[in-house]
Amino acid sequence: MNVLSVIHAPEWGGIHTIMERVAPLCEARGWRWTVVLPKTGRDNGRERLEKSGVRVAEIPLRRIRKTLNPLVQLQFLLTIPLDIFRLCRLIRTEDIEIVQVCGLMHFHSAFAGRLMGKTVVWQLHSDQPPLALKKVFTPLVRLMAHSVMTAGHTVIEKHPGLNRIRERIFVFFAPINTTRYAPNDEVRAEVRQELGWTGDEVVVATVGGRGPNKNHQAVVEVAEQLKGRDTRLRYAICGGWLPHHRDYYQSEVVDRAEGYGLVEADIVKFVEPGSNVDRYMTAFDIFVLPSHGEGISVVTAEAMSTGMPVVVNEVGSMADFVEDGEVGYLNRSRTVDEMAEHVLNLAQDEAARTRMGRSARTYALQHLDENVCADVHVAAYEAGLARRRR
Repeated sequence: MNVLSVIHAPEWGGIHTIMERVAPLCEARGWRWTVVLPKTGRDNGRERLEKSGVRVAEIPLRRIRKTLNPLVQLQFLLTIPLDIFRLCRLIRTEDIEIVQVCGLMHFHSAFAGRLMGKTVVWQLHSDQPPLALKKVFTPLVRLMAHSVMTAGHTVIEKHPGLNRIRERIFVFFAPINTTRYAPNDEVRAEVRQELGWTGDEVVVATVGGRGPNKNHQAVVEVAEQLKGRDTRLRYAICGGWLPHHRDYYQSEVVDRAEGYGLVEADIVKFVEPGSNVDRYMTAFDIFVLPSHGEGISVVTAEAMSTGMPVVVNEVGSMADFVEDGEVGYLNRSRTVDEMAEHVLNLAQDEAARTRMGRSARTYALQHLDENVCADVHVAAYEAGLARRRR
């Protein structure tokens, strides 16, 4: 049975990571995926997906942009029919039965699937879209989707009216290769040597693309607050550059850290881990996620699987799998002050760090393994097919 999964995001992100890990597992279960990426003329993740054995097709695809510029939005509206036509052609040539929509506002593939008489499975990955847009698009999801997949339980409540179709909803969590993302003392020593941290430093890390939503400036502010309270604390801010956010990130994050003297003092390092996130994770002691919006946060799950306590903003479905006080802390106020206090508590209490890290690893093994996520995908596909054929 063939699945077409359509991604509108032009750079690598959490959705791509989920596809990379789940597609081969679904294929082993009899569901052959083709992932559609926007043709951008730059790195859109195709090479990495294909290296993992995932089939990829590229077509021009536009998406709604966060701008009041009427010309940008008009251009988007005018290209909708052509984008849907291209997707319909792919559905026909690839003999697709399941069309997987990735994201609340990326409705093109839902229309294409319905026009071609196929099963539509709509995935909602986060709570990021503004409430006004959720009120516009959630009814469309209810109307067009044969099955709905949500990143955690909390995302359901964040989309008005979605709970009216609970019988069609399948909840999934981040798919983690818990063998790859695991504690490793030998690799830990190697990476810390490379980073120049070889003593009793307590390393706090975050991982994410260098854009506004990841809120990396909050980590810089935490480092500035705590530099006089615990001199062992070090910070690794990990992620790749996003071309359209380069100016923002340089001025708001990098320049801020340099202005505080944190880079020169070797307290903050900016790291580009590429595809070696698992290797770097072994070197860190505390993971923080200061994002403004998330769904299930793949990197938080990876950190937990590696045996790290986590301190995360209470956004999206984070509270669904980060049990406050057990595997780390929820930053309920989403403030720098609260995050700093949680980080300091963990830094100064090695026993708590160890206990929470072990609990995080145990939870990941039981609930976040990639095979669990693949099974939920298959269940959603089978239910969607059954509903369409009624």
